[in-house]
Amino acid sequence: MARPLTLTDGKGSNPLWKTWDAKSTKAGPHHSVYWVKRSAAHAAEDKYGNPNSNPKSHYTLAAKYNGDWAHDQKAGYGTQVCSNGNKYEGEWVDGKRHGKGTFWVKRHSKLRKQYTGDWAEDQRHGLGVYYYEDGGKYEGYWAHGQRDGKGRMTYADGAMYEGRWAKNERSGMGTLHLPNGNRYEGYWMHDQKEGPGRFFYKSTNKVYEAEWQGDTAKCGTYHDVEGDSAAPENFELPELELASPETVLNDTITNLRAQRLHDEATPSEAVFVLPSDVQARIEEAFHDIDHGRKGTIRCVDIVQLLESIEWDAMPTDEGKIATKVESLLQELGASYDTEITFPECIDLLAILLGPEVED
Repeated sequence: MARPLTLTDGKGSNPLWKTWDAKSTKAGPHHSVYWVKRSAAHAAEDKYGNPNSNPKSHYTLAAKYNGDWAHDQKAGYGTQVCSNGNKYEGEWVDGKRHGKGTFWVKRHSKLRKQYTGDWAEDQRHGLGVYYYEDGGKYEGYWAHGQRDGKGRMTYADGAMYEGRWAKNERSGMGTLHLPNGNRYEGYWMHDQKEGPGRFFYKSTNKVYEAEWQGDTAKCGTYHDVEGDSAAPENFELPELELASPETVLNDTITNLRAQRLHDEATPSEAVFVLPSDVQARIEEAFHDIDHGRKGTIRCVDIVQLLESIEWDAMPTDEGKIATKVESLLQELGASYDTEITFPECIDLLAILLGPEVED
């Protein structure tokens, strides 16, 4: 039987197909490489549906790349222009946008910068700036193509939000500045105000400290802004004729938070929640300390309250507890003599006992 014929590279070492394949593998810097695709005009029928006796395939430009290659894939630094005119210039790894890069979109025959920053696996990931077509701009962190982490969003109407994001939504602690000078400082969930927050009214120099649910304030207190010398409009609040307003407010806020936890199938990752049995023991200890039934205790009592709670996650070192409390109060601009309500006490303890949040 005759042996099959094998073409070699002339040196007798490698089959010729391996030599040709090696030469065709793109590596290092290259001039423009084009991709083409078949257009709809290549059909074997004419526009009237009749068979085309001489069909021809027509191709259009799909993409153009100019830059570095490694192992037949885009790797290093390069520029790609798509068939629709969109353009990416930056770093590549294994044929995907990965590293630092800028992406433009073509609008009305002009290129408009859309995003510049970090990429990973062909998605916006890391720190970057996104420019919206309506004039808005987001500066901050991304994860898998979505706004996630700390970031600042400037809206087209002049409003500005600065705080935390989760899966492209405002979630966690954040501040919203409105064009009229009003602002909201507090917690968010699913792009809405949710939890404790303060709304500042510039025209009246007042602040509404409230518990929010579904972007609506459910209950709270309304008073003057402390330490602001701006002259407010003349605006007087009626006297509240209630025997124990702080207690009523505390109970309402506590019930709202309990209902929120019940309604959420999965509690928000942005807010650490103390177990219900621990909250019950905290409430009992709070009322034991609040002898005058004012609905408030002093911050100095937090150390005593913590020492009276039995919980496995509680730090056992009394000195460490006092140090953490003092450090948190300094960060918040409060002192040991500052009076706090029960919901505020729960917020402080959730920060003290919750996991550390990394930026």
